[in-house]
Amino acid sequence: MAIASWNSRFLTGIEIIDCQHEALFETVNTLADAVKLNNASPRVAGYLEVLARQTQEHFTTEELFLTESRNRQLRSHLEEHRALHAKLLELQTKHAQGGLVSADVALFFAEWFAHHIAEVDMVNGGTNWKPGATPGA
Repeated sequence: MAIASWNSRFLTGIEIIDCQHEALFETVNTLADAVKLNNASPRVAGYLEVLARQTQEHFTTEELFLTESRNRQLRSHLEEHRALHAKLLELQTKHAQGGLVSADVALFFAEWFAHHIAEVDMVNGGTNWKPGATPGA
């Protein structure tokens, strides 16, 4: 059963952002499944790595949109991004040193992304991020 449920309330109308958001939800669900099977598994480390990479790529894309649209909430938005990225790096280090990753970790990410997209991205103009060029294009 998925712990992160993607739905239309998360749509910004910006294809690259929406695709990245949906992919993050899928990876969180895959991480949750791996943790349930064996939280010490190398697969968990792999999914944490995928989540860290996807998150960094997404934050870079989103931050370009925020910067180009001269979003007034850019600084606080960036702070949230940095805090989550630091949390991911901390978990990767913990897991690499033999620490276990609990199912609560996947739930934390599911809730963080749902809140961030619906309450921060959308409130901070997610549907108005219309820069001159699509980042990465």
